[in-house]
Amino acid sequence: MVLNRLNKPSDGDIVVPQRATSVIGTTSWAVEDPDLITIPAAHVERMISQGEQLLPVVKKVPMRAKMAVARPLIATTGTDARELSRTFECFDHVRDGVRGFVTITGGKTTTARAMAERVADIVCQKLDIKSECRTRDVLLSSYRLFFAKQNLLKKTSPMLSTG
Repeated sequence: MVLNRLNKPSDGDIVVPQRATSVIGTTSWAVEDPDLITIPAAHVERMISQGEQLLPVVKKVPMRAKMAVARPLIATTGTDARELSRTFECFDHVRDGVRGFVTITGGKTTTARAMAERVADIVCQKLDIKSECRTRDVLLSSYRLFFAKQNLLKKTSPMLSTG
């Protein structure tokens, strides 16, 4: 079950189950390079402190990971990021004279599956594919499995190694 303070967006106001763990969030700050995000220690401490207020057991369990995601929020200039909607939008660029190009922007980690479903529906419609979306029902493998397989390939196939 999701626990949420149900107040204006602020730091540490939600605990979301994610597979066999829980995510405490959120926090917000501007980054210079979305490909290289350094997570401030003070933000982690604040998430744990706020998470404990929602769910006291947080202080008794070990932290498994820290995560930061850069997301392009949909905004007009000069708007405070905390006040921006976390919704997402899909754009079919045929309206701009570009065929075969769809953009999805906005959203957040907890809406990623719904975002994938929406953009897949648009692409399938454009390609005249009649298939019901299964993202709601298909459990994806952990990203750890992908990297474990890559490491195994490098060890067993020296020709594939880049090092």
